[in-house]
Amino acid sequence: MNSGDWLDERMEPATIRFPRSVELKEAEAVLVYVAQNMPAEVNYKASYYAVSRRDKDLEVRIELGSAQIGGTIHKEGRAFDTFESYLHSFNGLIAGFRFNLIPGYELSEHRPEVRQLWDETRNVALRYFSEDSRVRKEILKRL
Repeated sequence: MNSGDWLDERMEPATIRFPRSVELKEAEAVLVYVAQNMPAEVNYKASYYAVSRRDKDLEVRIELGSAQIGGTIHKEGRAFDTFESYLHSFNGLIAGFRFNLIPGYELSEHRPEVRQLWDETRNVALRYFSEDSRVRKEILKRL
């Protein structure tokens, strides 16, 4: 096992892997869905890399590159934790979210309510992808 495999295995409980990669706007929709259905307060900052340039026809083209999103999820009266997106390196789309592990801590040393928050957030976030497309479109329209 190389060190990358160990790290991925260690991060798995704190990871939400989407069934498909998404653009930034849909990653935000997942967070809105989590806030609405857990319920929870979700604070986040979303950004992407963009390039604007003139092409041969002197038209300005905007090319969007990789995106990132990160913030906190707080379940009222319970735990909160920080998260960030992670990307598929080959296409720059968001592949999921990862909660931040405390350096030097084993998973078992993280508070039980924080680990429960990870699990509950994962379950709700993944439910978004099996939701009726009309529900997903309605959330996207609000963003």
